[in-house]
Amino acid sequence: MKNGFTKIPNKILLSEKVNGKEKILLCILLMHKMNKKDCFPSRPLIAKETCLNIRTVDKTVKSLEVKGYIKVDRTSKVNKYKIYI
Repeated sequence: MKNGFTKIPNKILLSEKVNGKEKILLCILLMHKMNKKDCFPSRPLIAKETCLNIRTVDKTVKSLEVKGYIKVDRTSKVNKYKIYI
């Protein structure tokens, strides 16, 4: 995925309701989602790609869930991220 582009809605980039960590995490999720319905990146991969530690990723994901931007279906093996933008 190093080559290519990711569409980031202006609604996210310009939102005052979404902080910087939330914006970068949403951008990474959108990159993984591409044209699919959902995405499944691992927490360690999200941490690596956002330059955040896993604890911060978990807090940021929870914050985005509370704000209604994403929903995470958690299973024992994989998290499925649904993005609502």
